[in-house]
Amino acid sequence: MNGNIPPAPYPASVPQEARQRLEAFWAGSSLGDRPALHLTWKDPQFVPEPWRGSSDPYDQDNDSAFQAYSARASLHEHCLAEAVPRAGISFGSNVALFPALLGFPYQYESGTAWIHPVDELYRKPVPVFDPAHPLVQTLEESLRNVAAAVGDRAAVIPPCWGLDCLTTLSLLRGAEQFCLDLMDEPETVLAWLEPVRAYWRDLAQHFVGTVRALGHSGGSSWLHTWAPGSFEAVQSDAAVLLSEDLFEQFVMPELRAAAPCFDYTLYHLDGTSQLRFLDQIATVPNIKGIQWNPEPGENHIENPKWIETFRGIRQKGLRLQFNSWESRTVDQIIAVVRALGPDGLMFALPPFDSEAEAMAALERLERECH
Repeated sequence: MNGNIPPAPYPASVPQEARQRLEAFWAGSSLGDRPALHLTWKDPQFVPEPWRGSSDPYDQDNDSAFQAYSARASLHEHCLAEAVPRAGISFGSNVALFPALLGFPYQYESGTAWIHPVDELYRKPVPVFDPAHPLVQTLEESLRNVAAAVGDRAAVIPPCWGLDCLTTLSLLRGAEQFCLDLMDEPETVLAWLEPVRAYWRDLAQHFVGTVRALGHSGGSSWLHTWAPGSFEAVQSDAAVLLSEDLFEQFVMPELRAAAPCFDYTLYHLDGTSQLRFLDQIATVPNIKGIQWNPEPGENHIENPKWIETFRGIRQKGLRLQFNSWESRTVDQIIAVVRALGPDGLMFALPPFDSEAEAMAALERLERECH
Protein backbone atom coordinates (compact mmCIF):
# COMPACT_ATOMS: atom_id res chain seq x y z
CA MET A 1 0.00 0.00 0.00
CA ASN A 2 1.21 3.53 -0.76
CA GLY A 3 2.08 5.07 2.59
CA ASN A 4 0.48 8.38 1.51
CA ILE A 5 -2.94 6.78 0.98
CA PRO A 6 -5.04 6.40 4.12
CA PRO A 7 -6.44 2.92 4.77
CA ALA A 8 -9.97 2.33 3.55
CA PRO A 9 -12.80 2.12 6.12
CA TYR A 10 -14.98 0.27 3.58
CA PRO A 11 -14.29 -2.07 0.67
CA ALA A 12 -14.89 -0.32 -2.66
CA SER A 13 -17.95 -2.52 -3.29
CA VAL A 14 -19.95 -1.00 -0.40
CA PRO A 15 -22.50 1.50 -1.82
CA GLN A 16 -22.66 5.08 -0.59
CA GLU A 17 -26.14 4.57 0.87
CA ALA A 18 -24.89 1.64 2.97
CA ARG A 19 -22.05 3.80 4.28
CA GLN A 20 -24.50 6.53 5.23
CA ARG A 21 -26.78 4.09 7.02
CA LEU A 22 -23.90 2.59 8.98
CA GLU A 23 -22.65 5.99 10.02
CA ALA A 24 -26.19 6.96 11.02
CA PHE A 25 -26.40 3.85 13.23
CA TRP A 26 -23.16 4.76 15.00
CA ALA A 27 -24.49 8.28 15.50
CA GLY A 28 -27.55 6.78 17.21
CA SER A 29 -29.91 7.67 14.36
CA SER A 30 -30.99 6.31 10.96
CA LEU A 31 -31.97 7.68 7.59
CA GLY A 32 -35.51 7.72 8.93
CA ASP A 33 -37.12 4.82 7.12
CA ARG A 34 -35.49 1.65 8.49
CA PRO A 35 -32.67 0.50 10.77
CA ALA A 36 -29.25 -0.63 9.56
CA LEU A 37 -29.36 -4.20 8.24
CA HIS A 38 -26.84 -6.98 7.69
CA LEU A 39 -28.27 -9.22 4.95
CA THR A 40 -26.36 -11.88 3.04
CA TRP A 41 -27.08 -14.66 0.56
CA LYS A 42 -25.12 -17.71 -0.46
CA ASP A 43 -24.25 -18.48 -4.04
CA PRO A 44 -25.98 -21.83 -4.75
CA GLN A 45 -23.47 -22.54 -7.53
CA PHE A 46 -20.44 -22.20 -5.29
CA VAL A 47 -18.30 -25.32 -4.83
CA PRO A 48 -15.36 -24.86 -2.44
CA GLU A 49 -11.95 -25.95 -3.58
CA PRO A 50 -10.70 -28.99 -1.66
CA TRP A 51 -8.31 -28.36 1.22
CA ARG A 52 -5.31 -30.62 0.81
CA GLY A 53 -3.50 -29.78 4.02
CA SER A 54 -3.89 -31.05 7.57
CA SER A 55 -7.39 -31.71 8.91
CA ASP A 56 -6.22 -31.15 12.50
CA PRO A 57 -7.82 -27.90 13.69
CA TYR A 58 -4.79 -27.11 15.83
CA ASP A 59 -2.56 -27.28 12.73
CA GLN A 60 -5.04 -25.19 10.78
CA ASP A 61 -4.97 -22.45 13.43
CA ASN A 62 -1.27 -21.98 12.78
CA ASP A 63 -1.29 -22.49 9.01
CA SER A 64 -1.35 -19.23 7.07
CA ALA A 65 -2.25 -21.13 3.89
CA PHE A 66 -5.35 -22.55 5.57
CA GLN A 67 -6.35 -19.08 6.78
CA ALA A 68 -6.12 -17.80 3.20
CA TYR A 69 -8.12 -20.82 1.98
CA SER A 70 -10.87 -20.08 4.52
CA ALA A 71 -10.91 -16.42 3.52
CA ARG A 72 -11.40 -17.30 -0.15
CA ALA A 73 -14.19 -19.71 0.77
CA SER A 74 -15.99 -16.99 2.75
CA LEU A 75 -16.43 -14.90 -0.38
CA HIS A 76 -19.28 -17.10 -1.60
CA GLU A 77 -21.52 -15.25 0.86
CA HIS A 78 -22.71 -12.10 -0.89
CA CYS A 79 -23.63 -8.91 0.92
CA LEU A 80 -26.75 -6.78 0.74
CA ALA A 81 -27.95 -3.65 2.56
CA GLU A 82 -25.30 -2.70 5.16
CA ALA A 83 -23.49 -6.04 5.26
CA VAL A 84 -19.80 -5.53 4.51
CA PRO A 85 -17.67 -8.36 3.08
CA ARG A 86 -14.79 -9.03 5.44
CA ALA A 87 -12.19 -11.69 6.07
CA GLY A 88 -9.95 -12.48 9.01
CA ILE A 89 -8.38 -15.31 10.95
CA SER A 90 -10.10 -18.23 12.63
CA PHE A 91 -8.18 -19.46 15.67
CA GLY A 92 -9.00 -21.66 18.63
CA SER A 93 -12.80 -21.41 18.57
CA ASN A 94 -12.44 -17.70 19.38
CA VAL A 95 -11.39 -18.52 22.95
CA ALA A 96 -7.84 -19.89 22.80
CA LEU A 97 -5.83 -17.17 21.07
CA PHE A 98 -5.27 -14.79 23.97
CA PRO A 99 -4.41 -17.57 26.47
CA ALA A 100 -2.04 -19.06 23.89
CA LEU A 101 -0.24 -15.74 23.52
CA LEU A 102 0.08 -15.57 27.30
CA GLY A 103 1.88 -18.92 27.13
CA PHE A 104 -0.89 -21.34 28.13
CA PRO A 105 -1.65 -24.43 26.01
CA TYR A 106 -5.00 -25.39 24.57
CA GLN A 107 -6.34 -28.45 22.85
CA TYR A 108 -9.33 -29.47 20.77
CA GLU A 109 -11.96 -31.85 22.06
CA SER A 110 -15.15 -32.63 20.09
CA GLY A 111 -14.29 -29.91 17.61
CA THR A 112 -13.95 -27.12 20.19
CA ALA A 113 -10.86 -25.57 21.74
CA TRP A 114 -10.49 -25.95 25.51
CA ILE A 115 -8.31 -24.21 28.08
CA HIS A 116 -7.47 -26.25 31.16
CA PRO A 117 -6.88 -24.81 34.66
CA VAL A 118 -3.30 -23.91 35.52
CA ASP A 119 -1.73 -24.71 38.89
CA GLU A 120 0.21 -21.96 40.68
CA LEU A 121 -1.01 -19.44 38.13
CA TYR A 122 -0.28 -16.35 40.20
CA ARG A 123 3.34 -17.44 40.71
CA LYS A 124 3.96 -17.54 36.97
CA PRO A 125 5.32 -14.35 35.36
CA VAL A 126 3.01 -12.49 33.00
CA PRO A 127 4.79 -11.77 29.71
CA VAL A 128 4.83 -8.37 28.08
CA PHE A 129 3.66 -8.07 24.52
CA ASP A 130 6.44 -8.87 22.05
CA PRO A 131 5.87 -8.32 18.30
CA ALA A 132 8.61 -10.90 17.67
CA HIS A 133 6.66 -13.64 19.49
CA PRO A 134 6.42 -16.64 17.12
CA LEU A 135 2.62 -16.75 17.31
CA VAL A 136 2.38 -13.01 16.63
CA GLN A 137 4.57 -13.55 13.57
CA THR A 138 2.34 -16.43 12.45
CA LEU A 139 -0.76 -14.27 12.81
CA GLU A 140 0.81 -11.48 10.80
CA GLU A 141 1.77 -13.89 8.05
CA SER A 142 -1.79 -15.23 8.04
CA LEU A 143 -3.23 -11.73 7.71
CA ARG A 144 -0.92 -10.98 4.78
CA ASN A 145 -2.03 -14.20 3.10
CA VAL A 146 -5.69 -13.41 3.78
CA ALA A 147 -5.26 -9.92 2.29
CA ALA A 148 -3.65 -11.39 -0.81
CA ALA A 149 -6.39 -14.02 -1.11
CA VAL A 150 -9.34 -11.61 -0.99
CA GLY A 151 -7.80 -8.63 -2.78
CA ASP A 152 -10.30 -5.79 -3.03
CA ARG A 153 -13.32 -8.10 -2.66
CA ALA A 154 -13.40 -7.88 1.15
CA ALA A 155 -12.04 -5.93 4.08
CA VAL A 156 -9.40 -7.54 6.27
CA ILE A 157 -10.02 -7.34 10.00
CA PRO A 158 -7.73 -8.00 12.99
CA PRO A 159 -7.89 -11.35 14.79
CA CYS A 160 -10.77 -11.91 17.17
CA TRP A 161 -9.26 -12.04 20.67
CA GLY A 162 -12.41 -13.69 21.93
CA LEU A 163 -11.86 -13.30 25.66
CA ASP A 164 -11.54 -10.44 28.07
CA CYS A 165 -8.89 -10.66 30.78
CA LEU A 166 -11.20 -11.62 33.65
CA THR A 167 -12.85 -14.40 31.64
CA THR A 168 -9.40 -15.62 30.62
CA LEU A 169 -8.60 -15.86 34.32
CA SER A 170 -11.80 -17.81 34.97
CA LEU A 171 -10.71 -20.43 32.43
CA LEU A 172 -7.18 -20.62 33.75
CA ARG A 173 -8.41 -21.13 37.32
CA GLY A 174 -11.66 -23.05 36.76
CA ALA A 175 -15.03 -21.51 37.66
CA GLU A 176 -15.17 -22.56 41.31
CA GLN A 177 -11.60 -21.62 42.17
CA PHE A 178 -11.99 -18.37 40.24
CA CYS A 179 -14.91 -17.35 42.47
CA LEU A 180 -12.95 -18.28 45.60
CA ASP A 181 -10.00 -16.22 44.40
CA LEU A 182 -12.17 -13.12 43.92
CA MET A 183 -13.45 -13.39 47.47
CA ASP A 184 -10.34 -14.65 49.27
CA GLU A 185 -7.47 -13.08 47.30
CA PRO A 186 -8.82 -9.98 45.54
CA GLU A 187 -5.50 -8.12 45.69
CA THR A 188 -3.67 -11.10 44.18
CA VAL A 189 -6.24 -11.24 41.37
CA LEU A 190 -5.99 -7.50 40.69
CA ALA A 191 -2.19 -7.67 40.68
CA TRP A 192 -2.35 -10.46 38.07
CA LEU A 193 -4.92 -8.65 35.97
CA GLU A 194 -3.01 -5.37 35.67
CA PRO A 195 -0.17 -6.59 33.39
CA VAL A 196 -2.53 -8.95 31.54
CA ARG A 197 -4.76 -5.99 30.66
CA ALA A 198 -1.74 -4.05 29.43
CA TYR A 199 -0.73 -7.04 27.28
CA TRP A 200 -4.25 -7.26 25.81
CA ARG A 201 -4.29 -3.56 24.90
CA ASP A 202 -0.83 -3.65 23.33
CA LEU A 203 -1.79 -6.78 21.39
CA ALA A 204 -5.04 -5.32 20.07
CA GLN A 205 -3.47 -2.03 19.04
CA HIS A 206 -0.59 -3.81 17.32
CA PHE A 207 -2.95 -5.75 15.06
CA VAL A 208 -5.06 -2.67 14.32
CA GLY A 209 -1.80 -1.28 12.97
CA THR A 210 -1.11 -4.50 11.05
CA VAL A 211 -4.37 -4.39 9.08
CA ARG A 212 -4.02 -0.65 8.52
CA ALA A 213 -0.63 -1.30 6.96
CA LEU A 214 -2.41 -3.74 4.65
CA GLY A 215 -4.81 -0.97 3.59
CA HIS A 216 -7.80 -1.59 5.88
CA SER A 217 -9.16 0.46 8.77
CA GLY A 218 -12.74 -0.71 9.41
CA GLY A 219 -13.75 -3.46 11.77
CA SER A 220 -16.40 -5.86 12.99
CA SER A 221 -14.65 -8.42 15.24
CA TRP A 222 -17.01 -11.46 15.20
CA LEU A 223 -20.23 -9.42 15.11
CA HIS A 224 -22.67 -8.93 12.25
CA THR A 225 -21.98 -5.23 12.01
CA TRP A 226 -19.41 -2.87 10.55
CA ALA A 227 -17.63 0.19 11.89
CA PRO A 228 -15.73 2.67 9.68
CA GLY A 229 -12.73 2.59 11.99
CA SER A 230 -11.04 0.31 14.52
CA PHE A 231 -13.60 -1.76 16.41
CA GLU A 232 -13.84 -4.33 19.17
CA ALA A 233 -16.62 -6.06 21.08
CA VAL A 234 -15.59 -5.45 24.68
CA GLN A 235 -17.05 -7.87 27.17
CA SER A 236 -16.79 -9.81 30.40
CA ASP A 237 -18.45 -13.18 30.05
CA ALA A 238 -17.33 -14.13 33.56
CA ALA A 239 -19.38 -11.22 34.92
CA VAL A 240 -22.47 -13.43 35.07
CA LEU A 241 -20.92 -14.66 38.34
CA LEU A 242 -20.46 -11.18 39.82
CA SER A 243 -22.41 -8.67 41.85
CA GLU A 244 -22.50 -5.00 40.89
CA ASP A 245 -19.79 -4.26 43.48
CA LEU A 246 -17.51 -6.98 42.12
CA PHE A 247 -18.20 -5.80 38.57
CA GLU A 248 -17.04 -2.33 39.62
CA GLN A 249 -13.90 -3.75 41.20
CA PHE A 250 -12.82 -6.31 38.61
CA VAL A 251 -14.46 -5.40 35.29
CA MET A 252 -14.92 -1.64 35.09
CA PRO A 253 -11.17 -0.85 35.16
CA GLU A 254 -10.69 -3.14 32.17
CA LEU A 255 -13.57 -1.57 30.23
CA ARG A 256 -12.38 1.98 30.97
CA ALA A 257 -8.90 1.10 29.72
CA ALA A 258 -9.88 -1.03 26.72
CA ALA A 259 -12.73 0.92 25.13
CA PRO A 260 -10.71 4.08 24.31
CA CYS A 261 -8.20 1.94 22.37
CA PHE A 262 -10.71 1.69 19.50
CA ASP A 263 -12.69 4.13 17.40
CA TYR A 264 -15.89 2.15 18.03
CA THR A 265 -16.93 -0.42 20.62
CA LEU A 266 -20.04 -2.33 21.61
CA TYR A 267 -20.45 -4.22 24.86
CA HIS A 268 -21.17 -7.92 24.25
CA LEU A 269 -23.89 -8.45 26.88
CA ASP A 270 -23.41 -12.15 27.45
CA GLY A 271 -26.67 -13.15 29.10
CA THR A 272 -29.62 -11.11 30.32
CA SER A 273 -28.37 -11.38 33.91
CA GLN A 274 -25.78 -8.77 32.91
CA LEU A 275 -28.53 -6.18 32.60
CA ARG A 276 -27.83 -5.42 36.26
CA PHE A 277 -24.57 -3.80 35.09
CA LEU A 278 -26.16 -1.60 32.45
CA ASP A 279 -25.92 1.65 34.41
CA GLN A 280 -22.22 1.00 35.02
CA ILE A 281 -21.51 0.08 31.40
CA ALA A 282 -23.28 3.22 30.17
CA THR A 283 -20.74 5.40 32.01
CA VAL A 284 -17.73 4.00 30.11
CA PRO A 285 -16.46 6.46 27.49
CA ASN A 286 -16.52 5.05 23.95
CA ILE A 287 -18.80 2.10 24.64
CA LYS A 288 -21.33 3.15 22.05
CA GLY A 289 -23.90 0.42 22.47
CA ILE A 290 -24.97 -3.07 23.45
CA GLN A 291 -24.70 -6.25 21.43
CA TRP A 292 -27.72 -8.20 22.61
CA ASN A 293 -26.81 -11.81 23.40
CA PRO A 294 -29.38 -13.54 25.62
CA GLU A 295 -29.37 -17.03 27.03
CA PRO A 296 -30.65 -19.79 24.72
CA GLY A 297 -34.42 -19.78 24.83
CA GLU A 298 -34.61 -16.04 25.61
CA ASN A 299 -33.92 -14.85 22.07
CA HIS A 300 -37.47 -13.74 21.32
CA ILE A 301 -36.68 -10.09 20.72
CA GLU A 302 -40.31 -9.32 19.92
CA ASN A 303 -41.35 -10.26 23.49
CA PRO A 304 -42.84 -7.17 25.21
CA LYS A 305 -40.54 -7.57 28.23
CA TRP A 306 -37.49 -7.30 25.98
CA ILE A 307 -39.03 -4.43 24.02
CA GLU A 308 -39.16 -2.49 27.30
CA THR A 309 -35.56 -3.48 28.05
CA PHE A 310 -34.48 -2.27 24.61
CA ARG A 311 -36.34 0.99 25.15
CA GLY A 312 -34.43 1.52 28.39
CA ILE A 313 -31.11 0.82 26.67
CA ARG A 314 -31.88 3.33 23.94
CA GLN A 315 -32.93 5.92 26.52
CA LYS A 316 -29.42 5.68 27.96
CA GLY A 317 -28.08 6.75 24.56
CA LEU A 318 -26.72 3.30 23.72
CA ARG A 319 -27.15 1.71 20.30
CA LEU A 320 -28.44 -1.85 19.96
CA GLN A 321 -27.00 -4.47 17.64
CA PHE A 322 -28.53 -7.92 17.07
CA ASN A 323 -26.67 -10.82 15.48
CA SER A 324 -28.56 -13.26 13.29
CA TRP A 325 -29.01 -15.70 16.21
CA GLU A 326 -31.32 -13.16 17.87
CA SER A 327 -33.03 -11.40 14.96
CA ARG A 328 -33.86 -14.61 13.17
CA THR A 329 -36.87 -13.48 11.12
CA VAL A 330 -38.14 -10.44 9.27
CA ASP A 331 -41.26 -10.43 11.47
CA GLN A 332 -39.17 -10.09 14.64
CA ILE A 333 -37.27 -7.11 13.23
CA ILE A 334 -40.47 -5.39 12.15
CA ALA A 335 -42.00 -5.85 15.62
CA VAL A 336 -39.00 -4.26 17.36
CA VAL A 337 -38.73 -1.36 14.93
CA ARG A 338 -42.44 -0.57 15.11
CA ALA A 339 -42.13 -0.37 18.89
CA LEU A 340 -38.86 1.59 19.08
CA GLY A 341 -38.40 3.31 15.74
CA PRO A 342 -35.36 2.72 13.51
CA ASP A 343 -32.80 4.99 15.21
CA GLY A 344 -29.68 3.42 16.72
CA LEU A 345 -30.64 -0.13 15.75
CA MET A 346 -28.86 -2.70 13.62
CA PHE A 347 -30.14 -6.18 12.82
CA ALA A 348 -28.67 -9.18 11.05
CA LEU A 349 -30.66 -12.01 9.49
CA PRO A 350 -29.37 -15.53 8.82
CA PRO A 351 -27.94 -15.99 5.31
CA PHE A 352 -30.55 -16.45 2.58
CA ASP A 353 -30.41 -19.23 0.01
CA SER A 354 -30.66 -16.90 -2.96
CA GLU A 355 -30.34 -13.26 -3.97
CA ALA A 356 -34.08 -13.15 -4.73
CA GLU A 357 -34.97 -14.19 -1.16
CA ALA A 358 -32.58 -11.63 0.32
CA MET A 359 -33.99 -8.87 -1.90
CA ALA A 360 -37.56 -9.80 -0.96
CA ALA A 361 -36.67 -9.54 2.74
CA LEU A 362 -35.01 -6.15 2.22
CA GLU A 363 -37.98 -4.81 0.26
CA ARG A 364 -40.40 -5.94 2.96
CA LEU A 365 -38.30 -4.36 5.71
CA GLU A 366 -38.11 -1.09 3.78
CA ARG A 367 -41.86 -1.19 3.26
CA GLU A 368 -42.95 -2.11 6.81
CA CYS A 369 -40.32 -0.62 9.17
CA HIS A 370 -42.11 2.66 9.68
